[in-house]
Amino acid sequence: MWVNEKDPLGLVREASDRLAAGVQRWLYRLTEQSFNADILKQIQLSRVMFGHTINEPVSGTFSPREILQRALSEPARTSAWLEVLFSRSDKLRGRVEQLWERRVEFAELAKLDPHQIESCCRQSQEVAQKWLDRTHDATAELGARSLADLIQLALARDASDGWPIRLTPRSLVHWLDLGAVFRDIKLGHFPLAPALGAASFLRALARLGAAWVEATAPDHLPYTISHDPYGLEERTFGALLALLPTQPSFLRRRMGLGKLRAREYQRLLARTVLIESRASALRLLLRPAALRGWRDFERAYQELGEYCLGFPLEKHQAGLIFAPREDADQRFSGLLLAASRADWL
Repeated sequence: MWVNEKDPLGLVREASDRLAAGVQRWLYRLTEQSFNADILKQIQLSRVMFGHTINEPVSGTFSPREILQRALSEPARTSAWLEVLFSRSDKLRGRVEQLWERRVEFAELAKLDPHQIESCCRQSQEVAQKWLDRTHDATAELGARSLADLIQLALARDASDGWPIRLTPRSLVHWLDLGAVFRDIKLGHFPLAPALGAASFLRALARLGAAWVEATAPDHLPYTISHDPYGLEERTFGALLALLPTQPSFLRRRMGLGKLRAREYQRLLARTVLIESRASALRLLLRPAALRGWRDFERAYQELGEYCLGFPLEKHQAGLIFAPREDADQRFSGLLLAASRADWL
């Protein structure tokens, strides 16, 4: 896959036309994934296979993923499970740190700016900061004083009526009455997390929307044009689908809610979207710090965390929750783009 070990993207660095620019971005993404394949595999194994034996809040052996799942699904024990996660995941945290060190190393080898390659808008950081400023008062009104509080607010468990009985891609298509639209579409296999609250259904709708974009990309265009390597269109259409239940007409007609109940749902789901948007902005703003070095990242994690979420984040939580992502720009920008198109719904 490498063009040259010392200069992996040399042949396309000077690309100027649309096709070559797309090739450059894809080559960067794919070669970086290859460069970091071992550490990415180790991170995944650390999440799902390496268990920790504990006595509290219950006795047993749990992987970090299982611990997080317990934190999400057991409201009375959320704080206790989060404490276990943060105190027992040094290996996972260390490997996330190593991944970002290698991302910096790769960018230096490629002699390309990852911000320029991976970002979908030059002003994304500025837009994220403005969004945080604009929604700061609304976030303060939520009253979350800890991560456990925020999780419970974000899950929107009280908005429990009107959803599909089962949470699967097929049940979502049937629930949306889109069977005819999806009949000839090969969505591929994408597992959905268990339903823990209304937020789980919004997330599942976002995944369904992303799968739709992937399956319907035009095949008469070069792949590097019809598919974005960091998934902006997938994130945008996915968010657009996820925003459907926040619309009053959808709540009344599709979910069968009365006027008062629909208004309450709209408030609860808007709260979930607000929290998700600020968490996405946080990941986006943390990305430059992660590319400067882990100490800078930990410092920014603490400073930005409190402003974004309303309570302080601790250094030992860095890399375990709200970790930066290479597609952080697309996740945040896709949500805002979808919100701007909500009038189409």
